[in-house]
Amino acid sequence: MPVFFIVNPAAGKSDIWKRFEPHLGPEAVVKVTERRGHAEELARQALKSGFDRVAAVGGDGTLNEVANGVLSAGSLPSGFALAHLPAGSGCDFARHFHIPAKPAAWLEFLHHGRVERIDVGRVSWGNPQSSRYFLNIAMAGLPGEVIRAMEKSGKPLGGTLSYMTVTLAELIRSKAKRITLIIDGREHPPEPYHLLAVANTSMTGGGMLLAPGADATDGMLDFVAVGGVALPRLLWHFPKIYRGTHLGVGGVIHCRVMRLDAESAEEVSLNIDGEPLGSLPARFQVSPRALPILLP
Repeated sequence: MPVFFIVNPAAGKSDIWKRFEPHLGPEAVVKVTERRGHAEELARQALKSGFDRVAAVGGDGTLNEVANGVLSAGSLPSGFALAHLPAGSGCDFARHFHIPAKPAAWLEFLHHGRVERIDVGRVSWGNPQSSRYFLNIAMAGLPGEVIRAMEKSGKPLGGTLSYMTVTLAELIRSKAKRITLIIDGREHPPEPYHLLAVANTSMTGGGMLLAPGADATDGMLDFVAVGGVALPRLLWHFPKIYRGTHLGVGGVIHCRVMRLDAESAEEVSLNIDGEPLGSLPARFQVSPRALPILLP
């Protein structure tokens, strides 16, 4: 089956693509991204050209762009599937679904993987309104500040360590923001929150197990919030986020939702699949079984 490969040459582990590319068959098409947003355009081009297998080669940001290009193109052809070949510094989607990270296993994965339709999240914000699909986790508050800081600093220590160090630095400076929530139509009074997360899969930040029970096929999103607890308590419990044991800590809220509206009089930045996009007010909602994905 011909595959249309969309390769991000700036991804954190893009060198592994060079080891895989010589093994491609003559029918494969390879397009290399040249700028932010280009992968989305290339995905739409692939669909217009009749490809029913598109592979995103890069990290979670590359996968997000390709997925947005696919989902914004309208109805998908029968038999279509999006594949992800993880070559980024974080690759939390691949971690969640145990997609092979070594090029030696990619051909087997592409030829013999199973196709499953997964849920997709969508965030809408701003005036005029913007929107974005997400496959992993959309967040607001501290994660929005973290991703903006990383845009400036890059990832000199790799995905996991860079996220950890920047998160700790921003955590020390963080101040809880008063946010009003409407959860599946029920309004809750404004409360201070350090973090809001709406999760389709379990991980973010190169291995933070933020929503350990998230299931991308259950038609729901996992909502995790950290209230306005004191800084020493935040720092003490921070390591638990890598083990997924933080949900029982006081001040941490967890429930499953289909739609969440959040607004604040303060500036609260968004982080959508690791991209710094917009700020509150925003609406987060699920599109059940919206995207056919190739899985091991």
